[in-house]
Amino acid sequence: MTTLVGRVAYAELNFKDEIPVSWELSLISETFLGNNFEKKMNGMFPVEAGLGSFSDFETWKLYDQEIDTFYANNKDGNYYNDVLEKHFKENANTPTSSRGEDWINYIPTNSSANIIMFGSGWGDGLYPRYVGFDKNRHVVKLIVDFIQLTDDKDEGE
Repeated sequence: MTTLVGRVAYAELNFKDEIPVSWELSLISETFLGNNFEKKMNGMFPVEAGLGSFSDFETWKLYDQEIDTFYANNKDGNYYNDVLEKHFKENANTPTSSRGEDWINYIPTNSSANIIMFGSGWGDGLYPRYVGFDKNRHVVKLIVDFIQLTDDKDEGE
């Protein structure tokens, strides 16, 4: 008997409400990459703890500080279990067509900006990221592809 287990297939960030006319692997100019490891990971979206996110850099710094403060005050705490999990559970039916617990719109403490957090398909790993362009070569979308095809016939059983 096969049981279907829902997984997040991709995460999408829309810059314009347009359908791209072309797609490319999202590569960063190597002049901005500091070392060979960063160059090797170019075009990939790294995931740890099965959770990915989209935010601007300033909001991410506030979030990173929030996590540091949490652990400074809660040596045995677990940030996901103690802080984030309740937000994911509250989101269980948003939208009703989704397994809502797979994503949240999180606002860090002392911020008015947000971070979109989401489950990452099959969890930890490296996933390709792509940009979609309009006819004038302007970026209109960013997609992280969590679909991983496998020959393993036992997946989901």
